[in-house]
Amino acid sequence: MRNHDRNRALVLFLAACGGCAQIGDVQSASKELDTAWNEAIAAGVPTTVADLKLDVVPASDNAAPLLDRAYAVFEAEKTRAGSQVMTRMFEAPTADPSVTASIGRLKPCLDLVRQAATKPAVSRPHDYERGPLEMYPEFAREKTLIKALALSARVSALRGDFRSAASDLKAGRRLARLIGDERVGPIATLVGIACESICLDATDECLTFAKGKTPALRTISDEALQDAGRFDFSKMLRDEAFLGVTTIRNLEAFGGMACLTSFSSGTNADPGCKLPKDSDLKKLDGSGKPKSQTDRAYMARYLQHFSYAMREAQKPGTDLRSLSAELDRRQNSWAVRQKPSYALSAVLVPEFHPIADAIVKVKASYLSEKALAGVLLYQASHGSWPKDLAMAGVNAVDPFDGQPLRYSATENSVRIWSVGPDMSDDGGLSRRENEGSERSDIVASYPHIRARRS
Repeated sequence: MRNHDRNRALVLFLAACGGCAQIGDVQSASKELDTAWNEAIAAGVPTTVADLKLDVVPASDNAAPLLDRAYAVFEAEKTRAGSQVMTRMFEAPTADPSVTASIGRLKPCLDLVRQAATKPAVSRPHDYERGPLEMYPEFAREKTLIKALALSARVSALRGDFRSAASDLKAGRRLARLIGDERVGPIATLVGIACESICLDATDECLTFAKGKTPALRTISDEALQDAGRFDFSKMLRDEAFLGVTTIRNLEAFGGMACLTSFSSGTNADPGCKLPKDSDLKKLDGSGKPKSQTDRAYMARYLQHFSYAMREAQKPGTDLRSLSAELDRRQNSWAVRQKPSYALSAVLVPEFHPIADAIVKVKASYLSEKALAGVLLYQASHGSWPKDLAMAGVNAVDPFDGQPLRYSATENSVRIWSVGPDMSDDGGLSRRENEGSERSDIVASYPHIRARRS
């Protein structure tokens, strides 16, 4: 998430600068904290856990215990059958008999996942004041469960049970949103997007199985492809802002800036840095401003950045990709300025354009799949492909360039695509067909394009 190469020049400068961090720029920035603090609160930047407004979820409404039980069942089956069998289940073609057999044995697990999808929230006890040191091991488990549920939908569609397929796809997408929206930080948003992408890819194959079957296509379109809206970029910004606030406020407990830089890189390259003990992290300050001049300077610059980000993100009609590019441009300028007060922000603030791109990509994927369902419905009724999307009643716009989604059809195939974040129309060439290249589009197709296996 963090672009450490980009900030290397700033970190090296600070290392050489030594005591200069206490003069000039730091003195000026520290004096700006009170104003920056008030402006941040006005912009919606949370400064305490209470400001995050995390709902207290009644046990009866919480999907988390059901997901934990489901994963325990999954692991038990994995132990019984062997990890290679479970790996093959996810990699083999849907029509492979071993896939059907494995999904059948996972029915108790999948029933729990389906029950979890009926709940209004996924809530787990986390100490968000731990900032970047708080771990979320459940994300990998939940992603595995959604992969299994999406695979179950594929198997049901292959068998002709499109109602069950659509129900599982709908449940998977709902869980993806709960995962993405309930937790604090960009990682939750990205995991939620990944889970929704898994479901949309499964939908693409289910549409292939449903070709020519109007009731089946209608069921998938109406149930599995309901518009869930866009993942919330403003919420992600707010959550990320708090993680930095609590880190700067408790910088000493995290080992200081040098150790935090080492931890954030994921390599722990500094042998002198050790992760703080849990006993130390229980003494973290949960509110208020830092006291030292240097930490006040760090906090001022961090809050100024996120105040701007929050204000811009909440403006009606804000383009996420343009905003994220501007936020990254501002961060890039910190290394050029080589001002000590920006040093910690350079470590803590992620690149935002990959997150914005991911949010828009999954929206483009959804729109393309919905359009494919419309084209297949037209073909089922008329016996031929429409000349264009409008003929099928599809008027979707590519969220990347604002143009109508692209469309092409041959006698036995059809493709609908978005140009994707590179803004280049590659003729409906999917990433799976052009592995190793940056050139590809976001594609929905009949027949379904399977991932290549090594």
